[in-house]
Amino acid sequence: MVRQNTTAQYLLFGSTLILMGLTIVLFKPVALAVIGFLSLATLTFHFDLFASTHDRHFLNEADFILQLVLVVTTLTKLFLVARPHLV
Repeated sequence: MVRQNTTAQYLLFGSTLILMGLTIVLFKPVALAVIGFLSLATLTFHFDLFASTHDRHFLNEADFILQLVLVVTTLTKLFLVARPHLV
């Protein structure tokens, strides 16, 4: 039996792509901090929507990898951009 993806899973993947695009475009520390928080929230939401990480379905793997890349990219860029503003 082939498991179908739900609309919520597609919306999560789409919102992750939007957050990744905003991370690449924006350079304000406050905006990057908000995106960093949202990336952690979407990573948590990933485990609510997808039953298991053992599922080898393409959307599950692609979303999980993109979520991890988003968290690392956002937090790294935030620390690099906000570094001159730290006292």
